[in-house]
Amino acid sequence: MFGPGNIVPRDNTSILQPNNPMATPHHQVESLNVPMTPLSSSNHSAFNESIDLNNNFPKLVPSQIPMAIPSTSLANYIIPSPVIENIVSTCSLGTAINLKHIALNARNAEYNPKRFAAVIMRIREPRTTALIFNSGKVVVTGAKSEDASKLAARKFARIIQKLGFNARFLDFKVQNLVAAVDVQFSIYLEGINLTHSQFSTYEPEIFPGLIYRMVVPRVVLLIFVSGKIVVTGAQKRNDVMDAFNQIYPMLRSKLDCAIPSAKSLFSSQVPRPEVMERRKSGLVYNRLPLFILQNIGRDMNIEDRLNFMDTSHRVHRAIRPSFRVFKILQISDESAETFLQENEEGPRFHFPAIRLPDILSLCTNLEHLSIAIRAPFTFELKNGTGNGPIFDSPMLNVGGYIGQFWALAPEALLKSLKSLSLTVDLVCPYLRNVCMPLPFQDLYFAVSHLLQYDFTTSIQVGICATEEPSFQDIPAAMRMKDNLRWVAWDMTSKGHKVNLELDDYTGYNDVTVEAGNIDYSLGFFYFNPELCEPEEERKFE
Repeated sequence: MFGPGNIVPRDNTSILQPNNPMATPHHQVESLNVPMTPLSSSNHSAFNESIDLNNNFPKLVPSQIPMAIPSTSLANYIIPSPVIENIVSTCSLGTAINLKHIALNARNAEYNPKRFAAVIMRIREPRTTALIFNSGKVVVTGAKSEDASKLAARKFARIIQKLGFNARFLDFKVQNLVAAVDVQFSIYLEGINLTHSQFSTYEPEIFPGLIYRMVVPRVVLLIFVSGKIVVTGAQKRNDVMDAFNQIYPMLRSKLDCAIPSAKSLFSSQVPRPEVMERRKSGLVYNRLPLFILQNIGRDMNIEDRLNFMDTSHRVHRAIRPSFRVFKILQISDESAETFLQENEEGPRFHFPAIRLPDILSLCTNLEHLSIAIRAPFTFELKNGTGNGPIFDSPMLNVGGYIGQFWALAPEALLKSLKSLSLTVDLVCPYLRNVCMPLPFQDLYFAVSHLLQYDFTTSIQVGICATEEPSFQDIPAAMRMKDNLRWVAWDMTSKGHKVNLELDDYTGYNDVTVEAGNIDYSLGFFYFNPELCEPEEERKFE
């Protein structure tokens, strides 16, 4: 409970004296005055200790909620100071710059416009890096102090002048200071998140640190359970000091509270039901920086990536690049055989075939695409199977499976594609069960539409009868052979290379067609264990 007995009015004296140099690692604290909150201001600096506790207090807003003094005197602790680790500053050269000229004439510069639209230049003293843009804007990073950052910016401007440009040194400004500090004790992040939920975000399943957004001064603190703190977003050194002045008493007060055991601390990493619900909504991810979202996207399974990309345009933009690494796509009417791969040796990332249109629009660098049909439909279905837009169609659908896929494929996919293959395996007890003409729709679609493209197309259709042949199968076999003869004649008349094999003795009959970059094969046969099953391994004595 808060009361006048355990609250100290805030004055102008800070726990960390602002005039202390930030490079000093430690200093002794004499004052016990505790800042009110990270949102406190001069409007809240006075507190009337004579308030009657029986009176009704006005409703407090977050910036008016006082904070309790730690039970242990802060004067007994040596409090570390934040140390500047990086300064980001900008300046203008006042003229447009030919980046290619700089890259060719400066030894300490590199330029790859396909990766980044700026020249990257480095100097050793002070050790900094500059990003030089065509507009004349320069971003300098890596300096440890404001003076060093300004000196480095002047040196970069001087280098540009020596290369023949009418460059000037204008509008220098420090944009961001990054400081780090180790408070030398473990921090109870769960407690901070519970008591300061309006300022903090803590999702250990996503990011191990607590993100604390302070409003006055306007900075962001990354707080880790190990005691390390990163302060970023400040534009002045005093803002870093003021932010740490305000956050340190809260951290120390949580230290004096009951700290959970190591076992309970690690158990907090287990996803909680409410966290999982927030995950599904995508709200948690939408608040994270883009670079963290990109790393998370690479670790997700495909279905989760697709679901989270639907939550907001920002999440979609961050996770989308993770799909561009995939080179291999296989889609099948068996869910276990539908997957993405970066390469042949890489892991398989499975996804539901119903999301195929999304996959084709996102994976713009696919090189090898396979369609595997294990249980084809011979007639149109009234109700879809839920396996996707391709597999609910019959074998005799106009355009075949290749045509169904082609209707979904975006134009960008065709630029990177190197091979397209279709494999259809139809297994039935007898040939007479195949009550249809043989399916040549994929062949005719490929010959009509795919000859103009550079990628290769391979189509294999096999019909296997598992039972012993009978006289009742003779009419069906004769009808199928007539189909093969007719297709062989038609493809030959069109100038394509055709090979027709009809064998009554073995029961294997097939036709192969070679048309430019297209290879097609369709065969029907009876199952022969001697031909289809692998030989037993020879035993060596």
